[in-house]
Amino acid sequence: MSSSTGSTRLSKFYSLFPWPEDPYSEQGRKRYEDALKDMEVLISSRMLQNLVEKKAVKVLEVCGGTGIGGVALSKALMNRGVSIDLLVRVSGEALETSERFGYEKTGCKVRTALLDAREIHGTGEKFNLVLMYGLSTPHLTRGTLSDSFLPPARR
Repeated sequence: MSSSTGSTRLSKFYSLFPWPEDPYSEQGRKRYEDALKDMEVLISSRMLQNLVEKKAVKVLEVCGGTGIGGVALSKALMNRGVSIDLLVRVSGEALETSERFGYEKTGCKVRTALLDAREIHGTGEKFNLVLMYGLSTPHLTRGTLSDSFLPPARR
């Protein structure tokens, strides 16, 4: 599926099923505050102790929208003294919003990229943690998943 076809499909989906993605709206602020609480709990888990003990962490948020989840995770880690490099894979409409919102909440530049999630490996970057937070499933259809990850005989 081409990027423009996927974008059209997602725009249609979100017009039918609104999602509080604008971090400057009342619902979006609440979503961020809830996400920050969730991330504080998450990084307190034994599973992520090695991550929290690092001095610097690279985080990738896939299907990130305006970056609410990635920014919340970054802020929670920064509250523990961890330096963050955050890359949010966003849609075109969310690019400027995620950069501005991320900077306002963390004081750091948030990198954004208009990437198909199936092409992230092509960036050559390595990340300590990859996050998929929020309503991400509409971004992943059976066809895109099977075409990307299954051998031809299994499609």
